[in-house]
Amino acid sequence: MKSNYFTVVRFIMALATVLAIFAQPYIPPKKLLLHPNTKNFPSIFAPQNAFRGSVVRWVDRANYELLCEFQELDGYQSCGFTLAWNTAEKEQLICDSAASDEDGDGWGWENDASCIVRIEDRSASTIVEIEDSPPPECGPEAVDPDGDGWGWEYDRSCIIPAPSLPTSQPAAQVITFPACTGENHDPDDDGWGWENGQSCIAVETGEKATGDQGDAPECSSAAKDPDGDGWGWENHRSCIFSELVAQPHLTRENVAGIDLSAYDGIEVEVFYEGRAEHLRINMVNFDMAYGAKGGTFSEKFMSAFVRAEDLRAGAAFVKLNEFSVPEWWVKESNAIREHAAPDFTNIVAVGVDLLDVGIHKMRVERMELVGERISRKDFLMLLMVLWGAVLLVEVATRYYLLRRTTLRSEHQLASLTTRAVQLEVEKSALHSRAVTDPLTGINNRSGFLRDVKSAYSQGSAPCIGLLLLDLDHFKAINDDHGHEMGDKILKEFAQIVDGNTRRDETLARWGGEEFVLLVPNVSAGQLSELADKLRRVVANHIFAGEQNIRITTSVGGALDIGDLDFEALFKRADMALYRAKTVRNQFVLG
Repeated sequence: MKSNYFTVVRFIMALATVLAIFAQPYIPPKKLLLHPNTKNFPSIFAPQNAFRGSVVRWVDRANYELLCEFQELDGYQSCGFTLAWNTAEKEQLICDSAASDEDGDGWGWENDASCIVRIEDRSASTIVEIEDSPPPECGPEAVDPDGDGWGWEYDRSCIIPAPSLPTSQPAAQVITFPACTGENHDPDDDGWGWENGQSCIAVETGEKATGDQGDAPECSSAAKDPDGDGWGWENHRSCIFSELVAQPHLTRENVAGIDLSAYDGIEVEVFYEGRAEHLRINMVNFDMAYGAKGGTFSEKFMSAFVRAEDLRAGAAFVKLNEFSVPEWWVKESNAIREHAAPDFTNIVAVGVDLLDVGIHKMRVERMELVGERISRKDFLMLLMVLWGAVLLVEVATRYYLLRRTTLRSEHQLASLTTRAVQLEVEKSALHSRAVTDPLTGINNRSGFLRDVKSAYSQGSAPCIGLLLLDLDHFKAINDDHGHEMGDKILKEFAQIVDGNTRRDETLARWGGEEFVLLVPNVSAGQLSELADKLRRVVANHIFAGEQNIRITTSVGGALDIGDLDFEALFKRADMALYRAKTVRNQFVLG
C-alpha cells in the first residue's frame, strides 16, 4: 500500500467531516409524544377546598378541553390537566373493549367489576343522549368535593348546576341517561344502577329517603378512582375519593416512569382562554431516595412557566433546564443538595395548570418531548473517535507493511548471506583446485608460481634455492606396471618429499614426473644437503607395497643470491637437472 492511498483516505475523511459538521444541525430531532397518547392517563384536578366555589370539569373530554373557575384562592393551589402512566392499578381497571360502555358514559362492566373506557377507544356513535328521565339536580347546599360536576345528596348522586359563564364561552354539554325500569338495580342506593348493558338512573318508587344529607362512603384508596373524577367503585357500591391534590400521590416503592434526561425540552401546544398571564408546566419525578420522611416526598415537583401570549401564538418549547424545584418541596422534604436540583430520570406525571383567580378554559392539544439525536459534544467526540480509528488503522497498516518489508528484507539478506557463504566456499574450492594438483594434493604449477611471486615480492630473503626433482626411468614403470601404478608412485613420492621439507618450503608438481621445491633463506651447502637427503630417502623407499618397486630421482639445483630473477634461476636449475639425469640418481648444483 502506497502513501498516496492514505492521503486519499485522509482527504475523503476531511471532506466527510466538514460535511458532517455542517449537516449536524439538520439531523431530525428525536421526539416522544406524551399527549395525545392512548398509553397515558389524562385527568383534571382542582384545589381541595371546594366550599370556596372553585370548580374544574371537562367541557369536551374527547378533545381534552376543561374549564377551571377560581372564585377565591385558598393557599398555593392550582387547577389544571395532568398526565400519568405506567401505574399497575390503573391498567387493571381499563376495559379491554369499548363495547363494555354501551351507554357512552365512559364506564363499562367486565369480569363482574366496573372498568373505565379510554376516550380514544370510544366513538361518537357509542354516546347516547336520552332526553327523558334526566339525572337529579343537586340542591344549593350540595357539595362537589372533587369538582367533576357530580355531588351527593339524599344518599344518591346528583348533578351540580353549571356555573354561569361569560357569553364568549359555550356552555358545557351534559349527557343524560335513561331511568332504571327494574328492581334492585341500585344496590348502593346512590341513585345509579345498571340495566340493559348501560348505566341508568334509579327512580324512587316508594317513600323518598328522609333525613339529613348523607355522605357517600369514602374509597379506601385512589386506585378505586381510576379516571380521577372523584368517584370509585368498591364493595359493589359507589364510593367517593375526596382527597384531590395537585398530583396523585405515589406510594409504591418502585414506580416505573420515563427517563426524559436524554431530551432537551418539551413542546406544549395549548389552546387557552382566560385572564391568566402565565401557565405552569409541571413534572413529577419519582425516587424513594428523596426526602427524609418516608415515602411522603418520593415525588419531586418541578415546574416552569410559559406566557399565555406565547401559547396563543402556537406551540411553545420549554427547555428542561428552565424547570426548577419549588422551595416548599425542598424545605418540607428536608432534601439534601443533590436532591434539591431538577431530576428527569423517572418522570411519572406531566401537567399544565393555572394559579390565577377567574374562569379559565384550556384545551391541551399536544405535549411532545424533543431532543437532539446526538448532542454537538457527542457528535464532535464521535468525529474524534472516527479520526482516531482511521489514524490507528493507518498506523497499524503502515506498521504491518513496514514489518512485512523488513521481514522480507531480512529474509533476502539471510538468503544473500547464505549465498555469499556458498560462493565463498565455491570460490575457495575453485581456488584450491586452481592451485592444487588433483593427483598428489600438493601445489600445481599455478600455486607454485603464486608462492614464488610472494617470496620475491617480500624482498626479505637474500638467498632463494630451487630444486628440480625428476623420477628416473618412470616411463618404464608406466609401461611395466601401468599408469595406475605410476599414479600411486607419484602420490607416494610427493608425500615422501613433502614430509622431509620445512613449513616455509614450497613443493609443487611441475608436470608429469617432474617436481619443483622452492627453498628460501638457504645457502649453497644447505641446499646440497637437502637435495642429497631427499635423493637418499627416495632411493631407500619401497614403493607400491607388495610390488616392491624401487625408484631413484635426479635433482638439479640453483641458488639465487639476489642477482637473478625466477626465470633465470629456473633455467639454471633445469640445466643442472639435465646434467644429473645423464648419470641418474645424482644432484647437480648449477
